Amino acid sequence: MTHAGHGRPNTRRSDGGDRCGPLLDELQSNPQLPRVIDYLLGGRDSYGNDRQLAQQLLAVSPHLRSTALANIRHRTAAVTTLTRDLGIVQLLVLGCGQPTQFGPHSEELPLPHEVAARFQSSVRTVYVDIDPIVRAHVNAYLPANSRTVLGDISDMDSVLDHPTLHEHLDLRQPLGVLCHGTLASLDDDATRHTMKRLRDQLPTGSAISITHPTADMDSSMNEVSRLLADAQITYRTRTIDQICTLLGDLPAHAPGIVPTALWETAGISPSGMLPSQGYAVLLLNL
Repeated sequence: MTHAGHGRPNTRRSDGGDRCGPLLDELQSNPQLPRVIDYLLGGRDSYGNDRQLAQQLLAVSPHLRSTALANIRHRTAAVTTLTRDLGIVQLLVLGCGQPTQFGPHSEELPLPHEVAARFQSSVRTVYVDIDPIVRAHVNAYLPANSRTVLGDISDMDSVLDHPTLHEHLDLRQPLGVLCHGTLASLDDDATRHTMKRLRDQLPTGSAISITHPTADMDSSMNEVSRLLADAQITYRTRTIDQICTLLGDLPAHAPGIVPTALWETAGISPSGMLPSQGYAVLLLNL
């Protein structure tokens, strides 16, 4: 899920060519979650089928717009903690999300590399997404010290072995990983494998920021998950116990695993007045 890039578009960034073909036709003809979220945030990069699905979701869960905003605001807080507080200068973003370029909240929804640059001028960022359309949108707003990779987090081995990632990031040095909402697209076995590969790959001093949808606080999220499944979009809700079981044994940065809108860091107020339909946690590889 994501939001707004700023500045003049720059389309030169590539990892060697978009492997689109039939996938591109499918992504344009079927609703896609990044575009649905863009619409919920007031953006303009959606199609009629995305907007129709968004309206169906809002009919069963009226707080979804506020939830989407709380999730993106949390991303700013997480990147702030990674770069300002932990001193990490390399970011790996698993799931770009659609940059919301317009709308009432666009100016308060900076991309991760934009947040990081406030605290670390030398930060390097790699974005990973399976959707070539989303990747192209993100490419348009990247500075020279950022890259994108077309990849599937269900195949974390391929992601971590991708040459662009190794060319741009030093995997011997601490890395900040954003995994916001993406584990909801994976079954339990794939989630465990993804987390294990990250734990095994990341050096000491790294951290993994995770958000995950739940129906613990709002049972309407089960209906959201069902409607998304009807649209061929996998979006699993999990309980807090299920999430904790899948994450492994890495210690959590304060405040631990909490509703997303309540997660906070020094100098950034939590979005506590916004509904939480998910959990957030920052895991530390000490």
